[in-house]
Amino acid sequence: MNYQNLIPGQKVFFKKENIPMELIARTDRYAVVVRNIDIEEDYELIYFEVERGAYYDTQEAFEAIKDFPVYSLLDFETETRAPSNLIFNPWDFWSKNDCVECLRELEKATHQLSTRNGEKLIIDWDRTSNIKSNV
Repeated sequence: MNYQNLIPGQKVFFKKENIPMELIARTDRYAVVVRNIDIEEDYELIYFEVERGAYYDTQEAFEAIKDFPVYSLLDFETETRAPSNLIFNPWDFWSKNDCVECLRELEKATHQLSTRNGEKLIIDWDRTSNIKSNV
């Protein structure tokens, strides 16, 4: 399978991750994928919020951020995956329109994928299917 076969609504699995992400929007070069935060899968992220003093414990942190998406921007050309490099990004990644706008801004180089928090794009093609999500 190749990147061109990925379509909006498709569940995408990444190597070493248990929960798929949904492809919300894409261009020839970029895509946005999202999923719900998971208390077990994302424990390190939740614990970081406690460590930095934002919350008393992980349960309080989870309750506060459970409605925020876990998202990634994919760059098919460089084969990288990362959040935006903007500290306070203006997009609601649950919104398809905002995801499309985010990709437009990427194409215009208004922002880019974070180099500090990026990683190699490794899709688990065996688990990634062409079946659209029900979400």
